[in-house]
Amino acid sequence: MNFRMELSATLVIKPIGSKGEGSPTAVQIVDVSKTGIGLQTPVKLQKDMTYEVDLTLWTKETIHAFMNIAREVPTNGGYIYGATFIGMSQTDMQRIAVYEDFLSMELQQ
Repeated sequence: MNFRMELSATLVIKPIGSKGEGSPTAVQIVDVSKTGIGLQTPVKLQKDMTYEVDLTLWTKETIHAFMNIAREVPTNGGYIYGATFIGMSQTDMQRIAVYEDFLSMELQQ
């Protein structure tokens, strides 16, 4: 099981196979772990579709990854999505894991 942490960020989202670079889309990240992400957005994403994302961390580092939308929950004014990361490098997973460990220690104190 992976500990999930909360943060806010802007993602650049574009479906795999689409032309162009995508445009920044404002989303509220509900939680993130090294295996997946929960996000809220007014933009309709397609379930079971793989999207290319640039996730900007709280340290201003950017992780380039792919995510597959696994679930969708409609809300007033938008949607909450759960997605799993696909093919994320061990290095990027470790970058997220470092902060998971840090937050886990903070919660135990």
